[in-house]
This record gives sequence, structure tokens and C-alpha cells, in this order.
Amino acid sequence: MNTRKNSEKKPIANIILLIMIAVTTVAVTVMGFVIGGKTQHPIEDFMKYIRSGGSIGTDFTDPDSTDEETDDPNTETSEEPPVPTETEDSGSISTNNDPGITTGTEPVPDTQSEEQPGTSDKVPDTKKPDTSDKKTESATVTIAPDIRKDPSERVTVPEIEEPSERVNDPDYFSDALFIGDSLTVGLSSAGKIEGATYFAKTSMSPSSALKSTAETISKSGTLTQYLTNHRFGKIYILLGINGMGGQLSKSQAAYKKLLETILTLQPDAIIIIQSVFHVTAKKSASSPSFRNSVIEAYNDMLKGFVDSKTIFFLDTEGIFDDDTGCMRADWSRDGVHIYMKYYKIWKEVILNDGKF
Repeated sequence: MNTRKNSEKKPIANIILLIMIAVTTVAVTVMGFVIGGKTQHPIEDFMKYIRSGGSIGTDFTDPDSTDEETDDPNTETSEEPPVPTETEDSGSISTNNDPGITTGTEPVPDTQSEEQPGTSDKVPDTKKPDTSDKKTESATVTIAPDIRKDPSERVTVPEIEEPSERVNDPDYFSDALFIGDSLTVGLSSAGKIEGATYFAKTSMSPSSALKSTAETISKSGTLTQYLTNHRFGKIYILLGINGMGGQLSKSQAAYKKLLETILTLQPDAIIIIQSVFHVTAKKSASSPSFRNSVIEAYNDMLKGFVDSKTIFFLDTEGIFDDDTGCMRADWSRDGVHIYMKYYKIWKEVILNDGKF
């Protein structure tokens, strides 16, 4: 019985031994793949080895496959970046893996020759517009005119040649008195000369002047009273436009009386007679009293009082005239009175030519 049992156990032991040998052989073979570094997938490659009947030294790498990326962040790869190559049709830089993606420098246009027909379209850069196939045009710069060179271009009215503006001379005009009508009222504010005194009133005339009070001086009293109580070295007069049109002899008599009274009350003063301004052409034609020819005759009469010792003449007749010999229409609101901004012309004439 024991012999039979022992004989039955021998085949089982042999089978177990064969299995152990086979397992050992497999383990040794797998270890050979791992230690030899021939493969990164020893089990799969070992199965290939069994199917192909190869040996441990066989290379199991598939020539048509590439190494797969590992998910292990610690594993280093020896992959090198694709080498850029220059394409002929676009002049841009593309990679071997994807020729449609441009990198590196932008295409440089050929500035010496035009693009030849048949050239393929360039791939536009996604960052900057591609101008390599456009001709460069010269920029045209339009320079605005310098209006400062021509004064007539910066004002709406033509300008006459004006004297260069002089600095006020308060010492010279500190003893000066200006007598006149509404025009002198305007001069006292818009063309005031430092140091001077202004005795002026709207509608003043040579015949009414001595009894007139001043708009420009508070509590002045009449002109006669004012001249009695104050001393001046220079007295400037502009009167005549009011009351003009009557007989010239009467106007002359009224003016003569005014001059004589002033010289009596101001024996040390000199008198500067200013000629009456022209009026506009429209105003001149509107009434015989305001004709410029009448004004000119009146001014000629005034020149007859000049002795160049105590009485002088300052010609202001045409300082606001245009080229027709009339006051500029666009410088006046009513044909007689000038706008405030033009009083500076009168002021400059006094500063430049009114010192005697």
C-alpha cells in the first residue's frame, strides 16, 4: 500500500517541480530584461520573446514606434526641440512638426525689388499686421499757415500800418490835460495814457466847453473852474464834430474864444490842437454836416491858430481811414465813434507824434 502511495505522489511532485522550474525560468528571464535595460515594458516584451522563440539578447523595440511620454514628473526625457527651418514662400520661420505655425522674427520685406507675380500669399502674423507685400508711400505732411506773419489774416477787418507801441511816459504827461467830447471819454478808458488828466463830456463842443462839467472827473465843476484851480503844462484839445455844419466863421470864433480863455487861465501851458477824425463814407453821405469835405475844411481852419510857440497842431484826421479816405466802416458802430479796441491807435499817435 505504501509503495502504491509513493508511486502516486511521484508524478505530482514532478509536476510541481516542473512548474517551479518554469516560474524560476520566467523570473530569471524577466530580471534579465530589467537589469539589461533592454525594455521599459518587460512583461509585454517577454511575451513577444515567448511567441518569437528569441533569446535574452534579442532587441524587442518596434522600429515603427516612438517612445511614449511618461506620466512620471521625475522622469527626464532626452527629446530635443524641433529645429526651425526657413520656408521659401513666406520668409517666416516654421517648425518641422507644424509648418503652419510661425515663430521667431517677422518676414523682412524686400525694399529693393517689387514682389514678383505668382508669389504665394504670406501667412499673416497674429501679433502685427504683415506689410511685407505693400509698397511704402511717402507721408504727406500738411503744414497749417502761420497767421502771425500777416496781421490781416487774424482779424476780421483790414489793418492799417500802425506805429510801434511806445511805453507810456508818465513824467511827460503828468501835467497834461485832455479836453474833448465822447471820443475823449473813450480815450480816457480804452487808450489812457499814464499820468494824464481827462476833462471830457459827451456832446461837448467848442462853444459849450467852458461851461461843461466832466464825465471823467468827479465833482470837477465847469471847465473854466477846473482850469482856474489846477495848473497844467500841456493841454490837448479834440473838439468840433458836435455842432459842425454851420458857418465856418462862427465855428472859428467859438474855437478862438476857447483858446484865448485857456491861455489866460493857463499862461504856462502849451496847447496841442488835434484835428477832427473823418467819418465813414455812409455817414459822410447821410448829412451835409458830416461830410468829410466839411471836416477837412474845419481842420484847415484849426491849422490857422498854430504859432508853433504856444499852440501846436497834431494831425489825427485820417488815422482811422481806409484807402478811400474815409473812416473804416467796420471799425465804427455809428460812422463817427470807433470801437474801443482801436483807441490804442490814437494813443500811439499821441505817444509818438504828440510831444512838443
